[in-house]
Amino acid sequence: VQNSRTSILFASPLSDTTCLPSVLLSEGGGSVLGFFNNFQDDHTFLQGLLLTIAIKLAIGEIRRRVEKPIMDEAGRRIREKAKEKLAPDTAEIKLSDWAKLGGCVAMDL
Repeated sequence: VQNSRTSILFASPLSDTTCLPSVLLSEGGGSVLGFFNNFQDDHTFLQGLLLTIAIKLAIGEIRRRVEKPIMDEAGRRIREKAKEKLAPDTAEIKLSDWAKLGGCVAMDL
């Protein structure tokens, strides 16, 4: 007796299972024309697609108006602090530090 789960997992790709296009065609009376008639009669898919696009555009506009000024201000403040505190003092860098840097670069290659 064959296990039904095993037969599903190891089913032949050439078995008599229905594929997606035949399922779609069977809903339209079995023909391509019937499928397109059903598609034209029911606009749910197109409405969903348009709603998705509209929501994406609305969210993008909200993010542009609200989030962008905040991120620009944060970037400006970070840039100012970085100029003040992160400027290297080249007089404090010794020859041995430059040699270590050269060694690190050589190891990376």
